[in-house]
Amino acid sequence: MERKERRVIFACVVILIFLLVDFCTAMKTYIGYNSSKKSGNERWKQVEERIILIEDDINNLKMEVQEWKR
Repeated sequence: MERKERRVIFACVVILIFLLVDFCTAMKTYIGYNSSKKSGNERWKQVEERIILIEDDINNLKMEVQEWKR
């Protein structure tokens, strides 16, 4: 009976170790995802700023063309 109890305890410890490793890898993945998400959001803000600058330049050029036509 004692031998079976040791096997059960050993199996429980092994399962606990697997669960801890799985939890740690899940947390690492979650943290990596959040940092990638922040980086992506910052990049899209830069793209948006560039689009706004280009739109302003286009509007300025349109105004200059209209003044030349007069």
